[in-house]
Amino acid sequence: MRKKGRIYRDLYRKDLAPIEGLLDFYNQAKSPGLILAVVTLDISAKATLTLNGLDIKAHFNAVIDSTMVIKAK
Repeated sequence: MRKKGRIYRDLYRKDLAPIEGLLDFYNQAKSPGLILAVVTLDISAKATLTLNGLDIKAHFNAVIDSTMVIKAK
């Protein structure tokens, strides 16, 4: 499982890129002092991999993932 996870992360990182407009959106949202959060149905490890890989985790005040809710959508 560890080897599979390492291979997945290595392959995933190569193609990791922010969606068009994400950084512009962030820059506009932070200026009025909004509190920003990421909410995802993904698990924490994958969300962290993505946010850290894009170097944007520090832009958000909170990260809510599927392990933190009782009922997902």
